[in-house]
Amino acid sequence: GEQYLSRDEVVDDRSFVTKILSHRCTGKHIEVEVEWKSPFENSTTITWETLTRQLKNEVPIVLASYANEHELLEEKAWKWAKAYISYAKPKEITSHRKKKGRGIEVEVLWDDLEKTWHKLSEQKKGYSR
Repeated sequence: GEQYLSRDEVVDDRSFVTKILSHRCTGKHIEVEVEWKSPFENSTTITWETLTRQLKNEVPIVLASYANEHELLEEKAWKWAKAYISYAKPKEITSHRKKKGRGIEVEVLWDDLEKTWHKLSEQKKGYSR
């Protein structure tokens, strides 16, 4: 017969990083404020984590996107993130929405056919993802 994995076997009760909220320097280290979400509970947890090699390996895209959005890619501790940033050009704006606390956002179709959401104010100064 068919065998099914239990919830614990699938994810080992791990939560997943949904986004980076902010960062700070603590002496020689950089810490990032991480929002975690459990896949089986409708809750999020926020913690401060040291920016380690392990964290960079586990969630490089999330960290690189944060670094790009906050113009950190030229800083020594964040230069590694450049390798994860795409320099595709925007092709067209395909949609828009009003987000509570973020204002108006636009959905951009890039020339590599990926779509991403951006705050409208980002369009004025140009944006990359």
